[in-house]
Amino acid sequence: MSPDRINLKPILAFNLAGLLLVVSWAIGPLSPLWSALDAQLFWLFNGWITPENMGWNQVLALVNTRYFDVVSLGVLGLLFIMAIRCDPRPQRLFHWVAIGIAMLVTAGLVSVAINEAVTYGHPSPTIYFEQATHLTDLVSIPTKDEANNSFPGDHGLMVMIFAAFMMRFANRRVAFWSIVSVVLLSAPRILVGAHWFSDVYVGGLSIALLILPWVLCTPVIVGMTRLAEKAMRPFWRGN
Repeated sequence: MSPDRINLKPILAFNLAGLLLVVSWAIGPLSPLWSALDAQLFWLFNGWITPENMGWNQVLALVNTRYFDVVSLGVLGLLFIMAIRCDPRPQRLFHWVAIGIAMLVTAGLVSVAINEAVTYGHPSPTIYFEQATHLTDLVSIPTKDEANNSFPGDHGLMVMIFAAFMMRFANRRVAFWSIVSVVLLSAPRILVGAHWFSDVYVGGLSIALLILPWVLCTPVIVGMTRLAEKAMRPFWRGN
């Protein structure tokens, strides 16, 4: 793919997939199936949260703290370092720092955009279902197991943005583990009931499929990285 031209085929394919995902969840014939899947997965995972399962409860509480958010950032940081080390080009660090800046700007703009544009919201399943078991009733660790508005899955979306950038710029191994990280790092909030499954894999994923191709399959990303490189160059002394 030439970096200075728009590649419409993948853009339209990803956009169509995102649109179909939203329609199937919101108004399509598959909408009841999404609701049933959400409920069944919630009750499956919620059934594991019991006084007899305190080891699991403690683990679940730990991975839903702010401290685990730092661990998640560390995991993404390690993948980012792997991408740099696997890049054979000269001045690879300079190039990847520019990519990182472009990625952070994209994530920030997407976050602002969805806060302004997405008017729909719903409570997490632990609030929706009155009979739900709350992890916070069983552990002393300060943790999060509910949200007044859990849609879309913002944490999952941010990891998806990272994975999309790795798929665009990194080698296949780093791209693969970045996709795996989406599943692993978004799982804690689904397991504890702070998010519905569809919050992440309809809400977050559809936003990624609709927006990110217009950044990563067009000259937009080239312009962003070049602008970042230009801004860094007067201060850069590394290789």
